[in-house]
Amino acid sequence: MQYQGGKAKIARPLAAVILAHRSGQTTYIEPFLGGASVFSLVAPSFPVALAGDVHPDLVLLWQAVLDGWDPPKDLSESEWRWLKAVPEASPIRGFAGFACSFGGRWFEGYARSSKCPNFAARGRRRILEKARGMTHAEIRLARYEEWEDRIGPEVMVYADPPYEGTKPLAADLGSPADFWETMERWVGQGALVLVSGYEAPEGWSEVWGIDTQARLSLGDKTRLARERLFVLDGLE
Repeated sequence: MQYQGGKAKIARPLAAVILAHRSGQTTYIEPFLGGASVFSLVAPSFPVALAGDVHPDLVLLWQAVLDGWDPPKDLSESEWRWLKAVPEASPIRGFAGFACSFGGRWFEGYARSSKCPNFAARGRRRILEKARGMTHAEIRLARYEEWEDRIGPEVMVYADPPYEGTKPLAADLGSPADFWETMERWVGQGALVLVSGYEAPEGWSEVWGIDTQARLSLGDKTRLARERLFVLDGLE
C-alpha cells in the first residue's frame, strides 16, 4: 500500500537489521504503524506484536483487514471523491485515502499512472500480503506515549516517527525533544529501542543506513536522503 513516509522500498533490509539486534525480547512494539511494511516482516518473529497509529481511518483499515475484511479491487474517482467528503472514519475511507491517493498522501489526489492502471487492485494485493504477517497482532488507535505501560526488558521497540518538515497526517508528533526523551526513558526501563530518521540527537548512534530518493518536505523536489537507524550509545 502506498503510504507517505512508508518504508516499503527498504523494508526487507531494515527488518533484517532490526531482527539482528533482537536479544531475547518477546514483545515487539511499533508506535507508528503507517503502511506496516516493516511491522509485517518483523512481527512474525515475536509471540506478542503490538502496533498503533494516530490516524483513525488507517487503524480501522488494518483492524478490519485482520478481522477478515477484503478491500475492493476497484475504486472509481467519483467513489474516491465521495469518500473524501465523508466525515466519518472507516476502513474503506482509509483504503481510499492512502492506497488510492497520489503518493500515498492522505486524499491529496486520486492516484493514476500509465505504469499502474489500477491502484486499488495493487493496494488491496499489498495490504493482504502484509496482513499475512500480522494475524496475531494487536492494532490500536494510540499516540506513541500511550505505550508506556507496556515497556520493559522483554520489549523491542521500532519507532518510525513522522520526520520533521513533512506533512502531518492526523496529528503532529509534538515536540521532537519530548519524543527523544521518551525513547531514552524507555531504554532506561530496559527496552531495546531502535529509531528511524534522517538525524538523531547527541547520544544516539547510527547502526544502519541507506541512501534513498525522498521528498524532505511537502512540495519539495525528490532528492537523495540517507535513511538511518539509530540506537542509544552503548547499545550497538
